[in-house]
Parts: sequence; structure tokens; C-alpha cells
Amino acid sequence: MKKIAIFVDGSNFGQALKLAGFYVDYQKMREYFASYGELVGSYYFTALPPRGEHTTIRPLLDALQYKGWKLVSKETTVNQDGKMKGNMDIEIVIQGIRLLDNEAITDLVLLSGDGDFVSFTDYLRDNGVRVTAISHHTHDRTNMTADSLRQSVHEFINLKDIRPHIESKRRPENGVDIRRHRFLEGK
Repeated sequence: MKKIAIFVDGSNFGQALKLAGFYVDYQKMREYFASYGELVGSYYFTALPPRGEHTTIRPLLDALQYKGWKLVSKETTVNQDGKMKGNMDIEIVIQGIRLLDNEAITDLVLLSGDGDFVSFTDYLRDNGVRVTAISHHTHDRTNMTADSLRQSVHEFINLKDIRPHIESKRRPENGVDIRRHRFLEGK
């Protein structure tokens, strides 16, 4: 039986969703991939501003944790140019290698189009893990998928092709899951 892990590169996947023009129901996403085997983990990787600073993503992250996602995050830093930096690539790779070393996965679904993951996907593939990458892919400048990543994985799926299986039927309000918000308020 397949043992599947889902890795969402939060920043990259968020941009891909904007370009694809729809919202994701993360619970439906988990159910969709679980229909192919045992879902051993679903991970959402993101950088966050320091505690106390406002960010619109925190309600989404709370909702994801409520729905069974494992949140992997770190604080952003400010580089010498004054720009925020919060790359999560190393955290994604380390978590993948941990799962591989523990023989916890046979399949990895990577929701990212970042070409920086080619060495990682090659390594997983060379060690018997079936790797699927999912992102927004077009033949114009709105493309979010590196050709090198598409060529490195066993399967590439264009985000629009799984839209019916993972799309949210309603627009979240600033990333807040309305049902969870109502539940927490006792309504």
C-alpha cells in the first residue's frame, strides 16, 4: 500500500493559486490524496513574521492545524537591503529526508513549482520514493513551474487539472475558515 505525504511550499503554492484563480479546501485536498493510499502526513511549510506582528496568514494556519495539517514554520528575517526573507526550502528537504530515513513514505506530493527542489526530488526518486509535483503551469510569463522540476519528478500535475477535487466552494475571508470560526465561537 502507498504511504503518501503531502508537502505544501506555502509561499510558492500561494502564488500558484493566485495565478490559477481559485481557492483550496485543504480538507478536500487531504481526502483526495488519501484516496490513493495511506496519508501518513500533510505538511504546510511557511515563514512567518515575528510574534506579535500582524499577518493575514495566521488564521489560515490555525485552520490548517485544526484540519490535521502539520505546520512547519520559522520567523522571517530582514536582509541588508531591508527585504523580508523566509525561505523554507531547507525545512522541506530535511522533513522529506526524515520521512525517507524512517521508511515512512513511498510517495511524496510536492505542491510547489520551485526548481530549487530538483536535487531533493532526484534524491527521493533515486531512493525509491515516487514524487509528484503540482503547480500552476502555462506557456507564458505566469508560469510558476520550473521545467527542471517537471523533468525531475515521476509525475507533474497542473493545478488546474485537480481543481475539481480540491477547490473550495467559498472564498475564505482573509484566510479564515468560516466553519471553524463559527465552531470556535459556539455558533
